Amino acid sequence: MRTQKIWVVDDPHWKESPEKTRKDGSPLEKTKEDIRLAAAASQKSPALAFSFSMIAWGSGQMFIGAYRPGVIFMALMVLFYGTLSAMVLFGVSASRLAAGTGIPTPVIVAGLLVYLFAGLACWLANAIDAYYRTTRGRAETFRGVDNELWPLCASLLFPGWGQFLNGQHKKGIFFLSCGGLGIFAGIFLSLTPYTWPLFGKGPVGHAFETCLIAALLLIPLSLLMWIVSVYDAFSSCKELFLEKLRRNPTIDNARKRAAGKRPMPRLSAILALLLAISVGNQLVPSGYYRNALERVRGEAVKHDMELIPGFMGEAIELFDR
Repeated sequence: MRTQKIWVVDDPHWKESPEKTRKDGSPLEKTKEDIRLAAAASQKSPALAFSFSMIAWGSGQMFIGAYRPGVIFMALMVLFYGTLSAMVLFGVSASRLAAGTGIPTPVIVAGLLVYLFAGLACWLANAIDAYYRTTRGRAETFRGVDNELWPLCASLLFPGWGQFLNGQHKKGIFFLSCGGLGIFAGIFLSLTPYTWPLFGKGPVGHAFETCLIAALLLIPLSLLMWIVSVYDAFSSCKELFLEKLRRNPTIDNARKRAAGKRPMPRLSAILALLLAISVGNQLVPSGYYRNALERVRGEAVKHDMELIPGFMGEAIELFDR
């Protein structure tokens, strides 16, 4: 009977490469250092990474050790805010840029608006990227923060923030997008008195007025989504907290009963919200909204707009019915 000899090669780098495999395809065993690093990465909170990136671009990526994308996002933040600050500090206007570069003024205004929109999109995208990078490095699914008030407070600051703290990233992206569009619509409206005279009448002016109408519709819709986001973050956090209590057998029954009494019923919260809206409408004078629309239409006529006066007239007719 023939015997087989087995040769063992003492390779010091063998245990330091967990990505490699043996000849038979089986994975190599991880060292204690690899396990420690993986455990440390799994303890990172996606809620903290998202919140850090909402405050400062790229800080959430650096929080989890992803330094290269963190530095890129932070450089983009410095470039974005530095450019806007320099324009405000040195009084650089669209007319001066047009005179210096020879580019038509409407094109420069449109480029600045696109630049603002890209900055807002990059800000929100960097926070979403930090959240997903952290969830990929975790050993278990992120089910939200344990504190019941943080999601509510976060959604009060910005819609969708509380949903990410609850681990509901899909709803968070929706509310986050609504908030970003609302902010851009507000900036667009605030710049209208300065930008409209640069467009004038014609096809370009009609396109500008169409965007202005879209912004007028987006602002109340975004405010409504903001309110819905706050309520959704609060109610979802309560439901997730109760689910954690039901899954945890170590928590005593007295604490479970106390937690079961704390959540506000969904129907009563909706009724309270509707009651608050109705009371607010009663406190506002009946002709307030109509007079505001009349003022906007008058300003539009004064600036020789063509689409906005007709749109405001139709809105006034709806109030008169």
